[in-house]
Amino acid sequence: MAWFILICFLTNCISSIAYVGYVTPWFDSNFNTAVASAYMANIFGGIAFFTLWLASCCPMSQSRLKGLSCNYFIATLFQGLTLLIFQSNVCSKGFYDAYFQGTDDSSATIVENVTCGLDTGSKLAITATVFYFWCMFAVHGAIVPKPIGMRGGDEDPEVAEEINA
Repeated sequence: MAWFILICFLTNCISSIAYVGYVTPWFDSNFNTAVASAYMANIFGGIAFFTLWLASCCPMSQSRLKGLSCNYFIATLFQGLTLLIFQSNVCSKGFYDAYFQGTDDSSATIVENVTCGLDTGSKLAITATVFYFWCMFAVHGAIVPKPIGMRGGDEDPEVAEEINA
């Protein structure tokens, strides 16, 4: 018996045994790409955001600021790739039927006609793609601010003369 368990463990024959209850669906490459792209868009967009946010307290060169457009370009690309989920097998009719067999009639009717369409999440993904794309070009026109601790003499000289007079 121990040899059978070891051989099954090495050859993955356990996956052919019918499980009762929880079943992991098989997702195609479009779905997996969309999920991975969602994570990568958040990582690259977050790096660019925090770099811009920290520019007010840490010195930064103008070329480094313009280099952030590369992060925004990658974030734009990955955020757009999240919409690949509409081409995945999850959006095909009858995908969930195999995973809800033997359940009561109410859950079977719920998953019977599942379709994919533009709703809140996909509209927000399109909006994020547009904003990342806009930031990619807007960062070229930005001027690096002086860090907060290095802002000596920020007042306008004409206003300072009026106050001192």
